[in-house]
Amino acid sequence: MAFYLPGKVPSYLIRLSHNYATDSRNAQLKAVLDSARVFVAEGVDYDNYNGGMDGHGVILFLPLEILGPISPQDQKRLIDKLSSDL
Repeated sequence: MAFYLPGKVPSYLIRLSHNYATDSRNAQLKAVLDSARVFVAEGVDYDNYNGGMDGHGVILFLPLEILGPISPQDQKRLIDKLSSDL
């Protein structure tokens, strides 16, 4: 099955980065997105409810200079924010 959404994820992340640039509270999220390498795993989950939905995994690989200073609690907060915004 061909998925169309996963191919659009990198452009969505660029758009989010531009949106985060306008708000200083999101500077850390912008730094994460600007330095991340992205991998999208297609069709990693399937929900048979209401006709079915496929879920995809988005994995961000970050350099140690960006990831190192982020505490585990802040990582969870950033992940939740990115997930909801994406």
